[in-house]
Amino acid sequence: MNANSADTLLVGPGYQTKTERAIQAIRDAILRGSLHPDHQWTVGELAEQLGMSPTPVREAIRILQAEGLLRQTPHHTITPITFTEQDIIDVFELRVLLEGLATRLAATRMSDAQFAQAAATLERMRIAYAAKDWPGIHRLNAEWHLGIYQACDNPILVESIQNLWKKFLWEALWSLPTHSAVSITQHATILEALQDRDEERSVALMAAHLRHGESSAVLFAQSQRARHADGREREQGDAIPGQSPEVGRPKEAGHREDGEIENLPTDAASAT
Repeated sequence: MNANSADTLLVGPGYQTKTERAIQAIRDAILRGSLHPDHQWTVGELAEQLGMSPTPVREAIRILQAEGLLRQTPHHTITPITFTEQDIIDVFELRVLLEGLATRLAATRMSDAQFAQAAATLERMRIAYAAKDWPGIHRLNAEWHLGIYQACDNPILVESIQNLWKKFLWEALWSLPTHSAVSITQHATILEALQDRDEERSVALMAAHLRHGESSAVLFAQSQRARHADGREREQGDAIPGQSPEVGRPKEAGHREDGEIENLPTDAASAT
């Protein structure tokens, strides 16, 4: 989303605090690539876009800076930090290590109740997949993984894993061709290995599962970069010779001047 786009930030469910909703909406916009990194955003712009006062937006910005998703300039504007294919590879390198350790520990510690819960969540994922409910399958995927990792009985390890999950918009991957079907099948084989208390096989299968996610994430990032490049080329093609692309481009309905953002309805559905 650049400063002249009709795109909007998506605000999450009303039961969240305003700061939580702002964090969620801004994080998703960054990771989707719709909060354009070429524009320096102000707190006022983001607050207007979210339909909120500046206070929760400032707090959200502070938290997202700590997560490494935003940087603040000396002029107090905010710029998204973009993620390259190498960044994704680096994140997955850590995920394989940390989630592999959690899986190894869980293989000997999961209870019958936790196995039953993981199996039930996997079945709900199959139902969501059949319905093409991508947000639902995303939530269930996180629930499935978290249920296993929490069995390792190491809260610091689990928290570290969850922090890495914030570095990419994993939900977007579920709508990619074959990603969901392959992942659900991999979940079933991982669960079987865990039920057999086979540490080595469980870890190897989880690593293969994460590497599959890495390949899908890299493909998604490449498609996003190509989409942004195509958008910039179209803007340049619309420009009148001797003028900037913004001057030469005809304004569409809802188009605003640079620095102004279309206001956001606060009951918009969450996309996380």
